[in-house]
Amino acid sequence: MENNQDFEYFFYKNGKGNFFQKEEFFYFFPGLYVGFNDLPRSESYIDKPKSEYIETRKKGERDFFKNEKSNDDDLIAYLLFEERREKKNLVVFDSLFIYFYEITNDLYIINKNPLLSELKKIIQSQKSKIKHQYIFKDDGKIEIEEKYKFIPVKLLNKIPRTKLYAPINSIAVYQYLNQGTCRPFSKIGKSENRKLINNQNIELFRLKSKMPYSNDYETDFGVYIRSYFNTLLKRKPDLTDLKNGLTQKDLILFTISTFNPSMMETACFYFCMDIGLFPESVNANSLDFVDIRSFPLKEFDEIFKILNKNNIILSDKIKEKFIKNKMIEFQCKAYGFSPTATNKDELIHFLPERKSKSDLNTIGIQELVLNEIDFPNLHRYVELQTSRVFGENL
Repeated sequence: MENNQDFEYFFYKNGKGNFFQKEEFFYFFPGLYVGFNDLPRSESYIDKPKSEYIETRKKGERDFFKNEKSNDDDLIAYLLFEERREKKNLVVFDSLFIYFYEITNDLYIINKNPLLSELKKIIQSQKSKIKHQYIFKDDGKIEIEEKYKFIPVKLLNKIPRTKLYAPINSIAVYQYLNQGTCRPFSKIGKSENRKLINNQNIELFRLKSKMPYSNDYETDFGVYIRSYFNTLLKRKPDLTDLKNGLTQKDLILFTISTFNPSMMETACFYFCMDIGLFPESVNANSLDFVDIRSFPLKEFDEIFKILNKNNIILSDKIKEKFIKNKMIEFQCKAYGFSPTATNKDELIHFLPERKSKSDLNTIGIQELVLNEIDFPNLHRYVELQTSRVFGENL
């Protein structure tokens, strides 16, 4: 394995106008289509300075920015710098695989070509007035050369998505990534202040310097993703390094802190069965925020006794509703402490951890999962995930 901590990974969006991988086209022009075709942002900005074109940007440590804020096209300019190409890889998801690409050269610019007609149809489908004016010459006043840009790449590896740990597989739909074209994985989890607990190796393997494109340090979740991708590409530090020295308790608590929302809902299923509730999944909507609805299989007093024993405090309103309707509802969140439901006083909030043990109507599974006697199904579910989180199936 390559013993180098400097590899970084950047999400490259697979979608109309961002990425073009049709087999016959990709064969002749091996690269990722750059949706930033130096397109003017508006008709009033039609004379875009050529110094802002991606291919003419300076490639110094900070010169790739066109302003003080790092945008997606700034990142593309940053990644094109020759000294960065080997260590800054692009990651693309499609419905079946995850692809890892290394940039091999400067932007490849082509003009008219028969194969471009299909690409133009894809762009045309976006129904953008300014793109029609610019690319299809709908407006005769615009005199800009028609050109298409591709990032030349070579494929390092592709992995079936079915092999990936669920939170890694699901980052393909992570909102922060999908809001742009090219985004660093190193910033994932920043907005939610997502911390990965009980793993002292996170700090050990965090990138030592602030990232020049964000002026922030790599997030906890960013460290984990980078270690996971390094494992797929046989690089260091990998998941074995991240796991080194952890106790079984550490492994279990760390695993919970990586869960995505779907895994939290599954954990809630097992929790319900452990305390004598029959759970069913509910498609949450903007009105009630309910993820899991459950019905008693035991007497109410038995269920309340287990909850009280484990310091889970329910409000009188929740208890009364439970007894009256013979039903109790849960909202599940993968991170954060603040309930988002408008009817939060009528739900139990199921979280990885509680902010305080005195929180009403709140369950933090990190406090419960080690109790195999009261919560055998929950414990077993999380225990089985510890092998997945560290890539033992890869």
